[in-house]
Amino acid sequence: MEKARKSWDGTFNTSLESFRDNSKGSHLIHREEHWSMAFNYSIDNDRCKGCGLCISVCPKNVLEISSQVNMKGYFPVYQARPGDCIFCTACCIMCPDVAITITETADDAVEQE
Repeated sequence: MEKARKSWDGTFNTSLESFRDNSKGSHLIHREEHWSMAFNYSIDNDRCKGCGLCISVCPKNVLEISSQVNMKGYFPVYQARPGDCIFCTACCIMCPDVAITITETADDAVEQE
């Protein structure tokens, strides 16, 4: 049985659980692979109305209302503290205008233990 866990720093851990093969005695097999994921975060300023719903659901208070007006006359949100973002996608889910997207891309480097 394979389990995947995602930690808050964007690292995925996959482990093949240890098991005992009763037909061949006590053999313990365990494998772990670690790889990190890169995320692309984008806000479409022309779609954002500045309603603030994304700001209210962000657990790390990453987003703020901009002082710049977009093409439609709204004050869109922006990432004030991008380093604090945990890529939980709560803002993407809450946005009624689908102005925020977070996509993940696998890194080329795979580290195996």
